[in-house]
Formats: sequence, C-alpha cells, structure tokens
Amino acid sequence: MNVRWILQTNIFKEKAVNKIIDCFKRFKIPYDLVKIIPFSNELPEGITEYNGPTIAYGTTTLLRNISKSEKYYPGMWFDKDKFKPSVWGKKYGNKWLNKDSKVLKVSEVLDNFESNTPLFIRPNSDWKLFTGDIFQKYEYEKWIKHIEEDNYQNLKLDTEVTISSVKNIIGEWRFVIIDKEVITGSQYRLHHQLNVSGKHTDIPERACDLAYKIAYDNWQISSAYVIDICQTLDGFKIIEVNCFNASGFYECDINKIIYNANLLAEKEWKIKYNE
Repeated sequence: MNVRWILQTNIFKEKAVNKIIDCFKRFKIPYDLVKIIPFSNELPEGITEYNGPTIAYGTTTLLRNISKSEKYYPGMWFDKDKFKPSVWGKKYGNKWLNKDSKVLKVSEVLDNFESNTPLFIRPNSDWKLFTGDIFQKYEYEKWIKHIEEDNYQNLKLDTEVTISSVKNIIGEWRFVIIDKEVITGSQYRLHHQLNVSGKHTDIPERACDLAYKIAYDNWQISSAYVIDICQTLDGFKIIEVNCFNASGFYECDINKIIYNANLLAEKEWKIKYNE
C-alpha cells in the first residue's frame, strides 16, 4: 500500500525540501506540495483526496489543521499533552539536561530572576509558540511588553513556559526515532556554533548510546519523534524531544527517514482499519 505525503514548501530551507522531493521521486512515493498561510485555521489547497496512509510534514500551522480535520491517518505523530517538557522531562529524570525546570505562566517569570543571572525559557509545549532562548531580566521585561500589547497571536500572559538555569553545552546532536528504532542522526552544533555533519565520526558513541536507551525504553512519547542530545561537563543529556512531522533533519539520512516512516504509517493504518 502506498503512503502519501503532504509536504509544505514555504518554511524549510529549499535544500531540505528538495532532498525530500528527490527521495519521493526516486522511490515513486506519491506526494502533494502545499503552501501555508501563517496562523491560518484552514487546510491549504492542493491536497489530494486519498484513502490510504498519509503523512504530513511542515509547520505547526499545517499540523494543527491536519490534526483538527481528522481526515488523514496517521497524519502526524503527536500528542500535545505528552510533548510538554513538564511531562516528558519527568519521564527522563536525570537524563534530562534541564531537570531543574519549573513551570510558570509568562506573567510569573519576572519574579524568578536573581540579580544578573540569566534564565533559559521555552514554551511548555511543542507548538513552537516561540524559540526557547536565554534571557536576561531586562530582555525579558522588553519581551513581555510585546505580549502585553498583544503582538503575538498565540502567546499570552497566561501561556505556560518552563524556566531553568543556563547550562554549558559542548556539542549537540539530533536523532530520528521511528517505531522504537534509532534510524539516523546528525551533528548540528559544536561549541555554540552551527556545525552540521552526518559523518558517523562526528557523532559520539555515548550520544548514540543515550538515543538507543530512549528508543528502547518502555515509555515512548510517540511512535515517531526526534530527540536532541548534548554533551556537557556532566556527561550526555537530553535537550528536548520534538514532533517528527515538524522537525528539521540537518544531515540525517533522508532516504532512511522516509522509508521507515512509510513502513510505520502503513503498519498503523492496517492496525486501525483491520487490513
């Protein structure tokens, strides 16, 4: 049974989109190319009606509308409650880089700054409401004024965020996990600089070991997801887990990703519809 893909073209770097399209063409995988209007509540034009397994790949706007429509299965591998750092962080315990995190509302964060000590702040969700970053108190004060002025459509004063201390990170690697298997990985940052490499020699064995431990664990955040692992002075830690359908793949092996995602989608379709 063929798996059909819905691929958004107006968000990822052109090189990444072209690599995915090349893979579709090489293996004769059916696909639709769509463009998304940011913050739209409607599915885009150009999606073919299809009675079979479908996978969407794009921004959270596309994925939110795919999920809401309930017309495509599996569509996306995402559970909004499981993908909260306050949930998966507890599951990973000491393996999590920011195990000291606290969950607060946007309006409550200012009271948690101490003198000139910065904080790492990110949404308590995987909906990409804003990019997690390091804030000094004065920077956060400026930022929160924009929220108070209602300059963000989906970000409000009562939005939940997590705050944690700033960590010293040496290097960062991304792994793709599908159906409890580590499929491929890529280095994407080294010594605080973007440094993308898919070479096996650039991916530490201990980072791979941690990815495999997460993949084989009884508790799984989803049947397909992306996990970021970093090296610190205290060893290798999990930075975060992200939705497979909205994550960049850096120099991960696209062919392996598409092949294994298709196998999973077909497997789940057959289970759901007893085929």
